Amino acid sequence: MKRHSSVSLLDAIENSLYALGRPATSKEIAKHIKTSSNISAALGGATPHKTVQARIAVDITSKKGKSRFYRYAPSTFALRALSEVYPTAYRRVYVGFDRRRQMLATPTLFVNPYSLPPSIRSGYFNKNHYPIHLLKTVALSWISPRTKRPKHFLSVNSFILLINDGHVLTFEPSKYDENYHSISQAITIGLHGHFRENDINLFDKTGVGFNWAVEREVHQFLSKFSGYHYNNVTAPQFLGFVRDDASLERSNAFGVVACVQIPRISVENHRLGYRNLNWRPLGSLPNDFVMFDSWSKYVFASMDLGDQ
Repeated sequence: MKRHSSVSLLDAIENSLYALGRPATSKEIAKHIKTSSNISAALGGATPHKTVQARIAVDITSKKGKSRFYRYAPSTFALRALSEVYPTAYRRVYVGFDRRRQMLATPTLFVNPYSLPPSIRSGYFNKNHYPIHLLKTVALSWISPRTKRPKHFLSVNSFILLINDGHVLTFEPSKYDENYHSISQAITIGLHGHFRENDINLFDKTGVGFNWAVEREVHQFLSKFSGYHYNNVTAPQFLGFVRDDASLERSNAFGVVACVQIPRISVENHRLGYRNLNWRPLGSLPNDFVMFDSWSKYVFASMDLGDQ
């Protein structure tokens, strides 16, 4: 039997996804190709779904943003051409787990502090006065870890609050994370992360990959807990910015504050990486914040999290 080229198979996959009108698994796509009379490409072999998955994966990897497909979930794919008409639940790109060596080699986001509004010095800056589109008006740079950055540039970091039913997850970073992130031993209410160049995806409206960067950090964190599933996490909400140009651990960073609703994970059931995890009621946190890091103090002192 004549073997069909990858181009004709990709066309058949595209036709199937158009016909299904939603993201589909590789098994669903393979079944549709084999049973549809409107698609001429033959798909043989004992595991046709693996052939479909491999062809799409190669196309996404080689063409990147120019591929006609994107990965919606593990082994589940969708069409970029339909991204604007899909239901909201289907309009996201799957965030895989962190491959540390690969991620550490990826350029991360920095900002020239002199391009920030003069009022942004130290404190929490609410989204009502400082929308996320502020990032489009300042001097941003993607800088590789192998490149020496200007000393005055600030690393743009995510600061992610993990919320569940009026409680926020607090924790202390491990010794490794303290060294890696330059965070003090104080308790924090925010998951700390970076914006990487490959975080920008099809649905990014900010130009800095906000959704994907935040989701990647949250999924990487929650993967340490049993029973976790990525569908149980809500889309991140932007809350504002935070900066502290006086503290030793935060003076070289500019924080983008986000909030994500997550399942009520068991704080006893976790792997290495974080210490003293606790679910704390938002209304019962101490007023002096003595044990908290500077960004946590600013966020809690300046905003009402009771509605989260």
